[in-house]
Amino acid sequence: MKSRAAILHDVGGPWSVEEFELDPPRAGEVLVQMAAAGLCHSDDHILKGDMSAPNEVMRSLGLPTMFPTIGGHEGSGIVREVGEGVTDFAPGDHVVMSFVAVCGQCRWCASGMEYLCDVGIGTMIPGMPTDGTFRHHTAGGGNLGHIAKIGAFAEHTVVSTNSLVKIEQQLPLAPSALLSCAIPTGYGSAANRAGVRGGDAVVVIGAGGIGTGAIQGARISGAAQIVAVDPVEFKQKSALRFGATHSVATIAEALDLVRDLTYGVMADAVVVSPSLITADDVRDALKLTRKGGTCVLTGMTSQLTRSVNIELQDFILMNKTLAGTIFGSCNPRADISRLARLYQSGQLQLDEMITKRYRLDESTTPTTTCSTAKSCGASSISGSPERAAYILIAGNSLLRFHSRSLRADRHEIASATAVIAASTMIACHSRASMPPRMSCRSPLTPYVIGSKRCRTWNGRDVVSTGYIPPALTSCSMSRAMISTRPTAGPTRALMACVAATNAPEISTMNPSIATGWTACMPRANRTTQ
Repeated sequence: MKSRAAILHDVGGPWSVEEFELDPPRAGEVLVQMAAAGLCHSDDHILKGDMSAPNEVMRSLGLPTMFPTIGGHEGSGIVREVGEGVTDFAPGDHVVMSFVAVCGQCRWCASGMEYLCDVGIGTMIPGMPTDGTFRHHTAGGGNLGHIAKIGAFAEHTVVSTNSLVKIEQQLPLAPSALLSCAIPTGYGSAANRAGVRGGDAVVVIGAGGIGTGAIQGARISGAAQIVAVDPVEFKQKSALRFGATHSVATIAEALDLVRDLTYGVMADAVVVSPSLITADDVRDALKLTRKGGTCVLTGMTSQLTRSVNIELQDFILMNKTLAGTIFGSCNPRADISRLARLYQSGQLQLDEMITKRYRLDESTTPTTTCSTAKSCGASSISGSPERAAYILIAGNSLLRFHSRSLRADRHEIASATAVIAASTMIACHSRASMPPRMSCRSPLTPYVIGSKRCRTWNGRDVVSTGYIPPALTSCSMSRAMISTRPTAGPTRALMACVAATNAPEISTMNPSIATGWTACMPRANRTTQ
């Protein structure tokens, strides 16, 4: 059958609404007509290259390419057709998607940790989880991926039954879409991973969609004080409506406030949920955490943040816990239904998180709006299956969270190198440790990235090393400089390979990937900022 979807053809975008071909569901699969879909921040990470790599890079490494792909991993809809052997679902069932396609049979599923499922962990690998083949195809007949094995930014999609959770038909589909990712991830970070209990003091750093879920998780779990930290005034006010008792703009304010509220004890639990977690965010969060308390990291980190330095003696002697989490340590099949019941009882607020609505044809608008507007907070959309394929922002604003100590220069460098870093195993070293010259060769071409403004967290000058595709084959260079000058739309890194004085003429890269990478330019044409 023919359907339409918002498709991403490579890192850097843009999203393109196109017609595509969809095969019928096979054994263990279901055809779903989408009613609502969430634009999670992970979709923006894929667009910008934080969680993905350009096709050119993957081909040069001999690995499967991710693009083109249908966006979206957070959504709700109605089952229209089931494949062979499917008995758990029937046409007409209302369902919520789960990006963790749980098998129910591996060690982790068997021990009550479906969110760590061995099958579900392959969510970004192209193809269906059932047999590795494709049901989605471009208009030209090529394979078309679907993000997280879901592809929610479509009018119709085929998914594995392992990626679906049935919900009651009286539940409205639009707010139910929030149960697909943002709410379980945030709610579970506080209620499950941090183990918030009655009377606790809780701090939530970053009050977007996931942060709002964490605030509600803390409230429903009985927390006495809930402090939201976010630099955006709109989100500070919004956090109070969802259960925060206090809201502040900076970590410095939070430290003083929590110290006063707890008589110096500090927070029982801290949930860190900015758009990109930095090393400073982690260190600041641990300062907010009491003796024996728990700090939970919820979200992605920049590819440049490979490690974190903490006060180890304090961490050990104060018996603190630093925990990561995926999907809020929720089990999709059990916890999505439980959260739905909390919504039905009026304890969990979902409708109130919906602030903006978009049609599928407006799929580029949410990204642009939330990348630039500081007023964009928790928001989502709804729609009937008959009209189908809306796009919603499930509260995960695409505006980066700036903590008190996140300097603008580091933020700019991270933005400029995001596409490159995502696929190249970048490591930072001091300038002194780098050879004075490097020669670019195929098929894996070494490159050097540096800037007078790029420094390690302790202030030392750094460069980063990694690999670029074989398109750059004759670049002999001493050092590369980055321009962080943004262009319209998604951030596009401007990288200039700085040629040594005696270097041969430098070849240019394939224009088709110029949105994420730029041509190697002679020294005279290099751009810095």
